[in-house]
Amino acid sequence: MRTEAGEEQRMKEDDGEVHAVLPSGTPKRRRKSQATGSRNSSVGDVLSLHMTPYNTEVSFVAYLLASDDEVKEREMKGGNKGTKYVLSLILGDKTAVIQTTLWGEVAQKACVKLQQYLEEAPENKFPVLQCDHLLVSKFRAETVEELRRLQSTARTSFQFLEYSALQIEPPQELMAKTIKSIEVAPLILCVQGIIMEVQDVTYTQNDICMKELTMGTMFGATIPIMMYGAQAEETYEVGEELALFFAETRPPRTNDGKAFLWVYDSSYVLSLGETMAPLPKLQELQIVGK
Repeated sequence: MRTEAGEEQRMKEDDGEVHAVLPSGTPKRRRKSQATGSRNSSVGDVLSLHMTPYNTEVSFVAYLLASDDEVKEREMKGGNKGTKYVLSLILGDKTAVIQTTLWGEVAQKACVKLQQYLEEAPENKFPVLQCDHLLVSKFRAETVEELRRLQSTARTSFQFLEYSALQIEPPQELMAKTIKSIEVAPLILCVQGIIMEVQDVTYTQNDICMKELTMGTMFGATIPIMMYGAQAEETYEVGEELALFFAETRPPRTNDGKAFLWVYDSSYVLSLGETMAPLPKLQELQIVGK
């Protein structure tokens, strides 16, 4: 998901939609297990959700930034074997964004209504929702800094409040800050930097778009980035500053040993526009498997 200011099997499971850009930090719309006995807490902003203890039920007001355009079926493993319906969202406000997953009947009931809110939104505005009874959860992989995700409960509901414009300021509390913090895989992280190089689009055997970028960061590393799926269909410019939310380091996939920070459709890309900010002396980041 992008805004401006088994790998393939795993990628298919996280399939979603992308966002494009407006003025610096302004998102542009583009479609794309329940805990019991949890106390419901009212949370003031989205950034606070990333500091909230796991398994806390929360209610809050947020912008609907993106939603899958249809409910998907996912084959579950382990103790939850079987097929489950799932709908992926990105919720956010001026402080941060957060991945949100709706399951089962909640996903089926919410899908049409949430898509309608997005489709009917005036230009440059987003639906503002009262979000109730969502569960603060862990990511499936280790994260850099404090990162949470949300999942639905049986009581999850959304109430439309209004349409409003939004400008997001990338939260430095969530951004990776050192080279060593992101050089191993797998990890899920957020990172901010400036595009230094853009390669041509390539395609997988299943005709899925891929686009390689090189990003320079303010903490002194150049990071190889792989935009995947709808993210690769977006336009990126050298000198453009990006904040990447929920990107993933993956171990090398080929004999040449090269690995990337992958930006899937379930990730979120915020463009902060062109920048003249000077970068420190950079060293190339080598991502390796644990």
